[in-house]
Amino acid sequence: MTNGGSGPSPDLSIARHDLGASCAGVTGNLLANSSFETEITGADPNGKANNTGSPASTIPGMWDGCCGTPQTTQWSVTQTASRCGGRSVEVKSTSASLNVLSQAIVPVQTGNAGKTFTLSGYAFVTAASSGGQLLLDVFDLMTNQPLSPTTLALASPTSDWTELRVTGTVPAGAKVQVRINTSGNVTAYVDDLAFTIN
Repeated sequence: MTNGGSGPSPDLSIARHDLGASCAGVTGNLLANSSFETEITGADPNGKANNTGSPASTIPGMWDGCCGTPQTTQWSVTQTASRCGGRSVEVKSTSASLNVLSQAIVPVQTGNAGKTFTLSGYAFVTAASSGGQLLLDVFDLMTNQPLSPTTLALASPTSDWTELRVTGTVPAGAKVQVRINTSGNVTAYVDDLAFTIN
């Protein structure tokens, strides 16, 4: 994949949109706080997480950071940029190796084997270098492997919000997580995630 340099500071004025009807929630979305709009009480109403899991994630919706040490990736809910609504999650990774922000999907564990899942979301990459990339995937905790396929990996800055989308088949006995997955050096915003099973 081609890596993009960090380049000039991005123009985040285009990172906010009034998208009207396209901002309607996805029917059957199994993710909680999928657009990172839920506030928390306290001095910082937005929430943060990092790849070491310490301190624990404060991003609502059971979003948890993982994996590896030392801390190389920080996820911060922000009002700086958003595709819809007023918030997104900002990802800052430095020399990351498959660092993920994940949410477990409990309903997938029963009665869904053989059905089709769809994972989608939007990313706005402002910098990527040294193998930096961002993708979305569905990870099966029973096999300790991501389900195939994953979304396209974004490995260079984007000029606007870019949709990431993938469909696959739910395997028997699956216990899955939806993950925002980064490697290398990358700074990006992610918003409007959805995970459905049909």
